[in-house]
Amino acid sequence: MTLSRRSTRGNHNRAVDVLADRFDVTFLRDFKDAEWTDAGARHIVGAAGLPFRAPICEKIMSNALVSRLLAQNPNTDHLFIFDGETIVYRTTEGEFPLVAESEQAVLECYRKIRDSRGEINDKGEQIIDLKAYSVGPHYAVNLLIGNRDGYPDPLFTTPKSAVDAFGSGSFRAGGATEVLATRYTLSPEENGEPANRQFYLVEDGKQIFYSRDVDRNVLRAECRHGRNHTAIAYETGCGLRIKRLIFILPAEPGMPDAVEVQRVTVENRSGARRDLRIVFTGMFSLASPITIVNDVIFANIVHESELICDGSRPIALSLNSKPRNFTAEKRFAMILRDGEAMDDFCMSLPAFLGGGSLRDPELLSRLPSRMERKMAPFFALGKAFSLDPSESADFLSFVGMSIRYDGADAGPKIEEDLRNLINQYSVPDAIEATFDQMLSGQERLAAYLCPKTGDDEFDRYVSINLPFQVYYQTFISRAFAWTQKAYRETGFREIQDIFASVYYLVAAGKAPLARDLISMWARNVYRMGYANHDFIRVGKEPGDCSDDPLWLVQAVYRYVILTGDRDFLNAEFPVADGDGNRSLWDTLMSILIYCGRISVGAHCLPLLDKADWNDTLRLDNHCLKGPQKEAAYRTQLEKDGDAWGAPWKNTMSESCMNACLLKIAADEIRELSAGLGKEKDGMTATEISERTRESMRNHAWKGDYYARALINDAREGGFTYLGAGEDGLSADPGINGSYFLNSFSWTILSDIANEEQIDRMLFQVERHLKTDAGLKLCTLVHYDLLGVNTATSIYFPGDRENGGVFKHAAMMAATAALRAARRVRDDVLARRLISLAYFTIEKVLPYRTLQTPYVTKGNPRFCTQYNNSETGENIGPILSGTASWLNLAIFEA
Repeated sequence: MTLSRRSTRGNHNRAVDVLADRFDVTFLRDFKDAEWTDAGARHIVGAAGLPFRAPICEKIMSNALVSRLLAQNPNTDHLFIFDGETIVYRTTEGEFPLVAESEQAVLECYRKIRDSRGEINDKGEQIIDLKAYSVGPHYAVNLLIGNRDGYPDPLFTTPKSAVDAFGSGSFRAGGATEVLATRYTLSPEENGEPANRQFYLVEDGKQIFYSRDVDRNVLRAECRHGRNHTAIAYETGCGLRIKRLIFILPAEPGMPDAVEVQRVTVENRSGARRDLRIVFTGMFSLASPITIVNDVIFANIVHESELICDGSRPIALSLNSKPRNFTAEKRFAMILRDGEAMDDFCMSLPAFLGGGSLRDPELLSRLPSRMERKMAPFFALGKAFSLDPSESADFLSFVGMSIRYDGADAGPKIEEDLRNLINQYSVPDAIEATFDQMLSGQERLAAYLCPKTGDDEFDRYVSINLPFQVYYQTFISRAFAWTQKAYRETGFREIQDIFASVYYLVAAGKAPLARDLISMWARNVYRMGYANHDFIRVGKEPGDCSDDPLWLVQAVYRYVILTGDRDFLNAEFPVADGDGNRSLWDTLMSILIYCGRISVGAHCLPLLDKADWNDTLRLDNHCLKGPQKEAAYRTQLEKDGDAWGAPWKNTMSESCMNACLLKIAADEIRELSAGLGKEKDGMTATEISERTRESMRNHAWKGDYYARALINDAREGGFTYLGAGEDGLSADPGINGSYFLNSFSWTILSDIANEEQIDRMLFQVERHLKTDAGLKLCTLVHYDLLGVNTATSIYFPGDRENGGVFKHAAMMAATAALRAARRVRDDVLARRLISLAYFTIEKVLPYRTLQTPYVTKGNPRFCTQYNNSETGENIGPILSGTASWLNLAIFEA
């Protein structure tokens, strides 16, 4: 016996590649697909004449009727050729007719594939046929956000939701505080617990409808994901029309801090009276989700069910938590119809399911209305109603949270909050007025840039969906998206989202909100000038990533230039050390001195430390956190008698990207100082800017490219730099060196690279970094030669930081290329730069995935984080800096 192994990337034995060999190639017009029918790869099922590349054969093979057909001819190959509604069936023995039932089964598979990609209409809404096949994990996803403008700490407290085409997903009140639970699985297709936002209809004691099931008793079903809302509609075989509208209520005084509403309308079109029940379900999150990892028993027994009543009338379900630190947050679920609440409820998922499943639960006709001592987060709320012919009924399903930010018990608060909520939304059409208010607010925010290029798809995207994603991630960034399901805080470097959104906020009259948001980052800078890498109310990882504080300068500069609000620079904020306040201007100067004079290496360039913008780029095995470095620095000053601002003595690696960020910060501080009478600070900024540019040109330029980092510790192997030709670190035998996209982008954006250098770098970008999927982050690197353990080494080539197309880095490059094209004197070079920029933008525009949904995947309304550079597939999470930097590239254009 001789054994061998095959892996996905090493196995090129694809069924579709042998299709032309086994059938007459003239039949294989348009797009085609094929799958093996056996593990030994002997025979195939193929399809031709598809409207786009799609995995139709796996659907055909799984159909019972077709499966029997294949079983009758197991030792041959099968081919289905589609020409509209006509099917030709062939085997290697010839052409044969299909029996009517099999033909209809195959045709139904074709229709479901054809209709699966949906469309984007003139309003920017994604229209999805729920009876078609699902494309992929991100494709049919929407994002919702609340509005806490004018309330304390909107960055941390603004609620947000992730919703798929069936209304599933989760809901957060702020930061990582969950209301509707996420689901902790390895499947990117699943965000929330499956019961979330779902409902059933019951008639004569029998289930006649389930909101996630479009196969039984559903003739048509459609989802429309619009800006900040999702609408879903069904038409049943028994004569009902059902509509759903899901969005987050804007904050109002006296209301719960976070409320998501689902309005369900049931219309009777059957011509007969209907006596029905509706049952809504969901799953509260645990107050401390981390307990699922540590102790599932603890997570269950420290919460019990709670019923909130108005006198003797039950109105809402909640959780009663035993640990005192959980009591400041009170979750609730409630339904209203004409001001009337639920008839009955259930808070036991095992009891609700019985021997069934969420598709067919046992308890629907009557819920037991029993309180539970454990496994309490599940909830089901029932309500009976009757409809005469042509009559309709509206139900409002609310889930939300009342929070005491001072840490006190939120029990009394939720009672008052719910009373106000019930009073307001018991009034007819009140929810419609709130919805219209939300829509008009989004219209105002998006009004800053509405291009008229003649390309309707582009204009619609830039006018509607792009500004919404930028706005969403200004508050949340990567803390919450469809595939980011676990706990994540706000990252310091994610202030880059404000670089784009500040234009929209200021234009919409929300400059105070932009100022408030930027202030949150200012509070996370330490007195020495380093910053917390992540934070919500308390920061963590101080000084770990050396680029963090430098991004703040650009955000402040953009805000001040746009608004003229120079008083902001004199405003005082708490210092992250916890030892008092200081002005924003002094915070910016501390960043400039720390990054430009103290935390520098042998060439007076900023240190790389644990990482700069690239989290996986760690070149030194021993790095100090901010407080440790500060302690070592103070000891050095005391020992040597140096003044504050002298360089910290070290042999660590220097980041050339940080040098670019430093020069930009110094130039912007110099410009701001002129209007403040800060001439001395302006001179300091000028000196740091000029010294940085000179050092970069003298030490980081390697003849064909700017280095990514300089290595200063006489490392074994004689390596002195990473990135650019002849660095000795290429893992690609066809390339003599390694090349990083950010060295091209940021030496241009910082005005360090001259025209000749731009020309030479562009040649290397075009040659080594440009792929069919876009501009990849870097070529392959032998990091192990440096004796360091970087996270890049855990990825396959083409994924993420190991040669993936990081789309926000690609958009930085597009922005840089467009800026350079206006400055260079060589017209041919300018045209090459413009060509690169528009090629790169084209690869990032999310609606392009409609053309090849099963190949590029992603989401047609929202940018994802990166593309695999080999396959072109859009990889999540949906949220990243991509949308913001795409917006900035469009501004540059």
